[in-house]
Amino acid sequence: MTDVRHAARNGDVSFWWNQLGRPVPRAPLAGSTRADVVIVGAGYTGLWTAYYLKKAAPQLRIVVRATEGFTAGLRGLHRTSLPMNSSLIATEPLAASVWASIGWSGRETLGDMVHAYMYAQRTSDDRIAIGGRGVPYRFGSKTDADGQTPQATVDALRDILVSFFPATKSARIDHAWSGVLGVPRDWAATVGLDPQTGLAWAGGYVGTGVATTNLAGRTLTGI
Repeated sequence: MTDVRHAARNGDVSFWWNQLGRPVPRAPLAGSTRADVVIVGAGYTGLWTAYYLKKAAPQLRIVVRATEGFTAGLRGLHRTSLPMNSSLIATEPLAASVWASIGWSGRETLGDMVHAYMYAQRTSDDRIAIGGRGVPYRFGSKTDADGQTPQATVDALRDILVSFFPATKSARIDHAWSGVLGVPRDWAATVGLDPQTGLAWAGGYVGTGVATTNLAGRTLTGI
């Protein structure tokens, strides 16, 4: 069990997004478009890279491959990283009596580093969000494109939740979602740039990308 106390309290700031539904997508680009930085993929890597490059060297023209778990689907890159499915669930806001039974007053973030490990946190609106790696596994390392979470996965994560916190046995599960992580074969994140082609790449954060994508963006700017 790990106890990450530096993330225990964050005041009124929450990483929980309460808006219902999907964000409205932007309209596609019409025809050919010139751009300084092109991000192939999505996520924080591209956002931070574009942010730092715009400040440091806006004249550069590069393409950043930030495809993470979907890299294995690109020609010639099938063995670059392992696509690992990761799923999470979140309970309804729990009553004060439930929290009194649990005793999780410090809001520490938790992790259990067993073979199929889990991680959990108490959200600012008093839910428990809990997730786990490799749930579900898709044969042949196939990737999930729509983020739908099978009921069997929800049930498995709920079992883990109740095993840690029996007081949540009757709690309703309000949310479930899934995504694909890119896991390098050596378990080490990578940042690189081919100056001849202008092709850059970054990724392989294995679930710790909130901080390391910022570092990747700054590193790409430096090279």
